[in-house]
Amino acid sequence: MIDLPAPNPEAFFRFGRQLRALAIWAALFFAAAALTAWIFAKQILEFLLKPVEGELSPFPGGPPVFTEPTGAFAVTVELALRSGLAVAVPLFLIGLYNITPHLPTVRRRGMFIYVTAVVGLYVAGLVFVYYVMVPRGMGFLLNFGEGFAIPLITINSYFGLLKNLFLYVPLAFEMPLIMWLLARAKILTYRRVMKIRKVAPLGLAIFTAIITPTVDYFNFFIMYIPMLLLFETGMFLVWTVDREQGNYMWVKHIGRAAGWTKRRPGVAYRKVTGVFRWGSKTE
Repeated sequence: MIDLPAPNPEAFFRFGRQLRALAIWAALFFAAAALTAWIFAKQILEFLLKPVEGELSPFPGGPPVFTEPTGAFAVTVELALRSGLAVAVPLFLIGLYNITPHLPTVRRRGMFIYVTAVVGLYVAGLVFVYYVMVPRGMGFLLNFGEGFAIPLITINSYFGLLKNLFLYVPLAFEMPLIMWLLARAKILTYRRVMKIRKVAPLGLAIFTAIITPTVDYFNFFIMYIPMLLLFETGMFLVWTVDREQGNYMWVKHIGRAAGWTKRRPGVAYRKVTGVFRWGSKTE
């Protein structure tokens, strides 16, 4: 039986007041961030359009087009709302972490490490989308019809594509951390992952086809190869939780071989010095 602390009504109501104040502050930050994004919408959109380098426009180097009266307005409103959420949600979670009662210092330190890892992987996914997936993928698709067709991509279509990529791809980058957490919770084991590994390429291919908004093989492989690497990384992290269940990629043998190689110079030095000492004694 686990002895739980007795309920404290005063602490509960204090937490409720702090939570209400936190929600108010989050709403204020949401409004401020959304208003800021509305004011600087042109600069933000220019940054988001930079990976395609003016290839969306039918005019060389020109801006993208919209085909509906509300097209540009809708993009600006959605950009402002998403910017507000991008600022308010992390601040709300950080504040909730700070006001959560009955959380030991060790548990807080662990949560800080987990949150840092989550944010780091999510940012890595965003960087991958912005600097790799969008420039390479859009460049391939827009130039594929060169000579017999001219692309006319609206800003709404491009922003919708970017929105989905910025959501699903960074979430996919969280796979190693999720696998590690499941292993720590004894839900996932290294032996079970070894069995899943046989069908993982097919499963990851289906998952990649779902989260990749285009149907061409070029963008598919741009995302599929990192997914395989992420799965292998997660598999290695699962193995580190309980190393007795297997030997991932012969890491144990490689470690023993590296240790043996590292000890050789010392062993050789002791043997040589031992020979000289024995010779000096015989003299």
